[in-house]
Amino acid sequence: MPFASSIPLRQRLILDQLLAAPGRLTAREIARAVGTSVRTIRRDLPQIEQLLRAYQIPLHRKAGTGLCLGGAPEHQAQLRQELPTSRVGQVRPVDRQAWLTCQLLASSGPLKLHALAIDLDVTITTITADLDVLDPWFRTRRLTLQRKRGHGVSLQGTENDRRHAIVEVFFVQFDEAALLSLCRDAARPVPPAGDALLHPAWQLLTPGHLPTAARLIDTCEAAGHFALEPAARLEFALHLAVFLERTGARRYCERLPGADAQTATLVEVLRPHVMGLVSFAPPEAELERLARFLQGLGAPPVDEKLPLLAQQFLLECESRLCVPVGADPALLDGLLSHLHRTQHRLRHHLEIRNPLLDQVRQNYPDVFAVARAAADATFVAPVLPDPEIGYLVMHLGSALQRRRQRRWRAAVVCPSGIGTSRLLSSRLRIELPEIDVIAVRPAHEAAAIDPAGCDLILSTVVLDLPHRRHVVVSPILPENDVRKIRATLAELGSPPQTVACAGGEALARLSDSHRRASFTLDLLHRWRVCRFTPGSASLTDALADLMAPLLADGTLAKGETHLDQLAHRLGQTPLVLPGSQLVFLHVRDHGITRPSLTLHVPERPIATADGTTIRQCLLMLAPQDLEPAQTAILSQLSSLFVEPATVAILASGDEAAARDYFARTLDQSPQN
Repeated sequence: MPFASSIPLRQRLILDQLLAAPGRLTAREIARAVGTSVRTIRRDLPQIEQLLRAYQIPLHRKAGTGLCLGGAPEHQAQLRQELPTSRVGQVRPVDRQAWLTCQLLASSGPLKLHALAIDLDVTITTITADLDVLDPWFRTRRLTLQRKRGHGVSLQGTENDRRHAIVEVFFVQFDEAALLSLCRDAARPVPPAGDALLHPAWQLLTPGHLPTAARLIDTCEAAGHFALEPAARLEFALHLAVFLERTGARRYCERLPGADAQTATLVEVLRPHVMGLVSFAPPEAELERLARFLQGLGAPPVDEKLPLLAQQFLLECESRLCVPVGADPALLDGLLSHLHRTQHRLRHHLEIRNPLLDQVRQNYPDVFAVARAAADATFVAPVLPDPEIGYLVMHLGSALQRRRQRRWRAAVVCPSGIGTSRLLSSRLRIELPEIDVIAVRPAHEAAAIDPAGCDLILSTVVLDLPHRRHVVVSPILPENDVRKIRATLAELGSPPQTVACAGGEALARLSDSHRRASFTLDLLHRWRVCRFTPGSASLTDALADLMAPLLADGTLAKGETHLDQLAHRLGQTPLVLPGSQLVFLHVRDHGITRPSLTLHVPERPIATADGTTIRQCLLMLAPQDLEPAQTAILSQLSSLFVEPATVAILASGDEAAARDYFARTLDQSPQN
C-alpha cells in the first residue's frame, strides 16, 4: 500500500539507511549518514514505527547494539519498492538548496520564484534566502545569479563553467562507490519523482549517459588509445556524460585556448567513437574540450621550473610564518608531487576539488591566509584556486607538526640564575613550545656552558659569547623577542635528532607521552560551554536538563534507571568554588563512555539544596576504568578549579579562552 501522506525527508533518509543495512545500525551511525544528531534520530523513531506498521514491519531496538527492521522479507521488498513513490515533505534547507542549485544549472532561462516556492511548498521569502546562501557558491565557480523583479532568477556564465559545476554537484551528492555503480548500471530506470529532492543531480543527466560514457572509455582503452587511472576514468566519464546531455540540448561550449598537436591527435581518436553516440556532428570546440581533459587527466610531463617555484613558495611562507619550513625535505617532496599534477590539470582547464576546504579554512585560518598570499606571490600562470590552497595548507600543517615534534635545546641565563630565568622559562613554554629549557645558569657561569650540549643560549643580560646561537631577550619575552628567536632558529635550520636511550627507555617514554597527549587533546577538543533552560530553580531537579547534551553526544549511556542514579550521585557531590557562583560536579561511573569536561550555563539562576545561587555548573565525568596517567591528568585539572585565575576565566563563559588556558596550564606541567 503506498504511503497516504508525505514523509519528512529526514525520515525518508532514515528508512533508506535501515532498508540498506545488512545488520543492525546504531543511532549514531544513522545520524552520521543522515547528517543530524542522535537526539533527532531518536525523536523521529516513533513516527517511523507508525509508518512501518502499515507494512507489518516492526522496528527492533536493542540498547548497545542498535536498530534493525523485522518482518517478512516480502513486506520489506514492498516497502523498498513503494518508498521512492512517496511524496517528500519537510525538506531540510541544505536539501532544498541542493535542489535549487540543480534547477538553476539545468535551466536555459529565468525561473520564477513563485513557481519554485510552489514546487518546494515554501514561501518566496524562503526561496530568496536560499538564493542568498547559494550566491557565493556560484560566484566561486565564475557563475552569477541574476535576479530581476518580474523576471525571476537566472544563472549567467559560460557553458564551460556551468558544466564544471554540474560535475562537481555529482561528486558532492554521490560518493565514488555510488558513481561507479551508476556507470555500470546500464539498465537503470528513470529516477522516480520522489528522488528529486533526495538526489537532485538526476535533473542534470539522462540516466543512461553515464553507462554510455563508461563503455566508450572501455572501448578506447581496449584499443590502446589511452589509459586512465580509476579516479581519472570516473571524472572523464562524468565530463563525457555531461557533454552528451548538454550537446543533445544544443548547448555548446566555448573553445578553450592552448590546444596543441597532442590535442589534435586525441580529437581524431575520439571523433569516431563520439560520432557513434550522437545523431549530429558536434562542434570542433567540443571535441577539443574532451581532448584537453584527457590530456589533463593523464601523466603530467616534467616541469623544470616547478622546483624553483616550490622553493619560492616556501620562502614566502617562511617570511610570513617566521618558521623555517623550507628546511623540511619531506615538505618540499610532497609539494612537488602535488603541484606537478595540479599545474598540469589547471593548464588543461580541469577544476581542482577539495572536499575538506571549508574545514581547513575554519581550523587553520592563519596558515590558510599565509599560503594564499605566498601562492599569489609565486604562481601567476596558472593562478592556484582556493581548493588547491587548502591542499597546500595540509602539507604546511604536517611540516609544522613535524617541527613541533622535534625539539630545540636551550640554556637560559640571567644575572643570578633564579627569578627572571624562571619567568623567561615559563614564557618560552607558552610562546615557543618547540624549545626545551635544559639548563638555567647565572651569568658568571655562562662561559662554562658546553655549546655541544645545547642549540641556543637565551639570556636576559648581554654576554661575551662568540657564537651566533646567543640571543639576548627580555624575561617577559615580548613579540619582537619571539621573532628574534624564530629568526635565529631559521638560520640554524632543523633541530638535531636526539639520541635514543638504551633498553627501550626512549620508546616507552615516547609512548607514555603520546598517550598523555592524546588523552589531554581529546578532553580539550570535547570541552564546550552549553547553555540550557532549566526546568526547575533547583540544581537537583535541573540535573536532567544539564545532562541532556551529554546524553545526545554519547558521553552518557542510555537508560532511564542509570540516568536517575547518575543524577542522584551528581546531586550528592556539589562544590561551590570559592568567590564564585559556579558549582563543580564530578563523578566516575560505568555508564559514562568517555571522560568529559563541560561548562553548563542556565538561562536563569538555580540554587543548591542550601540555597546558594548558582549561575554556572562545571561538570567533570569519567568512566570507572581509567589508566593511572589519565586519572592524574583529571586530578591536575581538578586542582586548577580553586585557583582565582581559573574561576575568572570560567566566569567569562568564553569557550575558546578557557580551552587555551587549560592547554597552557597542562603543557607547563612537569608530567606533560
